[in-house]
Amino acid sequence: MRICHAQATDLAQIKALLEANHLPSADITEQHLERFLILHDVDGTVMASVGLERFSEGALLRSLVVAEGFQNAGLGRFLTDRAEQMAIDDGCVQLWLLTTTAQGFFLKRGYHAIERSSVPEDVRRSQEFSQLCPASAVCMTKQFHTS
Repeated sequence: MRICHAQATDLAQIKALLEANHLPSADITEQHLERFLILHDVDGTVMASVGLERFSEGALLRSLVVAEGFQNAGLGRFLTDRAEQMAIDDGCVQLWLLTTTAQGFFLKRGYHAIERSSVPEDVRRSQEFSQLCPASAVCMTKQFHTS
């Protein structure tokens, strides 16, 4: 497997992988791919992805998905670490996310649950927050300490 930044040619595979795992994909466009990382096999098949959607104070961590058969092999952890570093390199001081199934995974990575109302307004206006993720999704955040 090889990690790289997603390209326009990866969009259909990323969306199919998200849909197969019951994750939102309707709002993902080629513009989002600028901050998407993917893992693909030697044949070019996308096996995992993660994305950042940038906002004023930070970014929304989204679309973390690993193909069935490759789950529980550390790929999600690896991609999350790389996405966090990409966010720090981009000047983000905080990440937010919504999850219905991976709260335990993110708790182990230093995220904590917060009320949606405490998230900045520009993030709350995103399609992910306002339309795509159910109200039952847990909102989580991680702050980065700058030196």
